[in-house]
Amino acid sequence: MKPGVFYKLAKLGITDTAVTLYIEGINSSAVIGDQQVLVELFPLGGEQFGEYADQLGEYAEDAVRVTVFKVDVDKIAFNYDPSAHNNDALNIREDFAKPITVPEYIKGGQNKPCAYVKDSAVKMLVRLKVNPISITSLKIKGVSDEGAGKPSSLGNAAEKEVVFVNGISHEGVDDPATVGIDESEYSKFDIIGNTPKKIYRSEEAWAWKATALNGVAISDTEVDRTSRHIVYVLWDEPQAPWGTSVATAADQVRNPWVKALEFATKNCGAHDKEDAAGLAAITGYLHTGHGMKYDTVNGAPAYNLGMKMDISGYIDKKGKKNINCYDQAGAVTTLGTLLGVKAEYKYMEPFGYISKIDLVGVGQCNNPFYMNPIFIPPPPGLPSPIVGNNVTFPNRSSF
Repeated sequence: MKPGVFYKLAKLGITDTAVTLYIEGINSSAVIGDQQVLVELFPLGGEQFGEYADQLGEYAEDAVRVTVFKVDVDKIAFNYDPSAHNNDALNIREDFAKPITVPEYIKGGQNKPCAYVKDSAVKMLVRLKVNPISITSLKIKGVSDEGAGKPSSLGNAAEKEVVFVNGISHEGVDDPATVGIDESEYSKFDIIGNTPKKIYRSEEAWAWKATALNGVAISDTEVDRTSRHIVYVLWDEPQAPWGTSVATAADQVRNPWVKALEFATKNCGAHDKEDAAGLAAITGYLHTGHGMKYDTVNGAPAYNLGMKMDISGYIDKKGKKNINCYDQAGAVTTLGTLLGVKAEYKYMEPFGYISKIDLVGVGQCNNPFYMNPIFIPPPPGLPSPIVGNNVTFPNRSSF
């Protein structure tokens, strides 16, 4: 509807004595109530009389003042206390070389993942901006996409009253021990319910809604939306060699890596599983789905050298696809302990010959080094992954 234009009631779809009209705000107000909406009613008509229509006799008018306000969810900090993780996220990093800075979410900037332990109560810090800056409080809640049938690790953010000072949320005081955020500009939101009671990976989204302005209730109004927050849920505290301390540079590189979390939960399929099932999923994927093949010449390790596992290289494969049991055992235990699952591998000796079994990347085999010239029978013999059960050296390799 254009201002200063006469409209017949029928043209506006008004056929009853009660009607609801809606106003769409385009630009935020400079101050509270700076926009006036005036409605004039001429029962006898009046379009043809222009500015003199109010002199025709029957005439009524009413006016309301409107505040068009704008709210931005400016930043979200999930891991706001690096010294502990009672209600905030774990210390994690992108990979060995790259840390994750806090706040993890910056509007128009970064949007980094976070991680929690299963069945944890969660609180997150949210920095909000409001315009006009004369608004001093808003009741805000975050409605999760979980209600739309999408899997969620965190759920809804409980409604709370947020105080604003000069257009910026304000609560408490800054903690000088944290880096990258001034807590006094953040409001702490409780997540309703705990994290899942299993290993989980989700992509969170919230519709942020205002329900009151300066102490006056308003209809639920969506004021902003944030999405694509990747959240990992671990079975328990990360086990060695991983850790959550940030005391030293050596400790920090042992914080869980997003690269490895993504591989374990998404590629390997540990998502939505308990500890044993998650570890089984990792084991199965590494054996049949990661494209590795046992080194049938020498059985040499490619990534687990000197009992130090290059998990990043294993994930990327770095052009090396021929591996041995050290690599496989190292990868399974490293990814399992990353998710907080207690796992360890044992070196067994003496071993001997293996029965026919599915060797990684080879298939059925009881002669693991069958491509080594030592174990290839003289011509016309050919390399064979399977030999008779009673065959021994030199025509069969031990394991």
